[in-house]
Amino acid sequence: MPTRIFTILLQRNSEGMLRNQAVHELCLLVTYYGLRADNIASVKPDYDFSSCQTLKGYTDFDKLGFTVTTNEGRSVSIYADRCGGSYSEAIIRDANGVEVFRSRTPDPELLEAYEAEQAAHPNYMPYFILQHDDYITLKASLSHSLLHKLMIFVLIMYLIGRNRSVYVAQCLRTRLQLALQLLMSRLKH
Repeated sequence: MPTRIFTILLQRNSEGMLRNQAVHELCLLVTYYGLRADNIASVKPDYDFSSCQTLKGYTDFDKLGFTVTTNEGRSVSIYADRCGGSYSEAIIRDANGVEVFRSRTPDPELLEAYEAEQAAHPNYMPYFILQHDDYITLKASLSHSLLHKLMIFVLIMYLIGRNRSVYVAQCLRTRLQLALQLLMSRLKH
């Protein structure tokens, strides 16, 4: 792994790999696997896979692997590699270790678009490109929700007869809509 790239990663994400990168996998385990702090029986590090480095005053893992076992006897492993490529993969195995499911992102279509965008903008962080469309969807959904709540507020203010408040709320709504339109037009470019 190139030292320069790892040093940049450590500087940009000094909170650590577990709290910055592998936290997404941990959240999936909480949401879909039922993992909780009070049902963890053991955490077994994968010493052969894991690697920790200190560069320019920063110490962190460049690779990290571990298996969590719950009190119910279910086990799941997480492997993360800061410099192993811009992809995520989930592999599910049954109790006998036989693979029953595999999913990898980016898929071939997204990978083609990613590679073209990365070539056009080599200084962009790879995950910005890979997650761009998801962030746009999330921001649009959040913006729509906020606008909807603001419109309800305006309606309530109108119904209770507070003309001044309605005027102020309508001005705020218009400003917010304009700001969101400008933001969305910038994000599309």
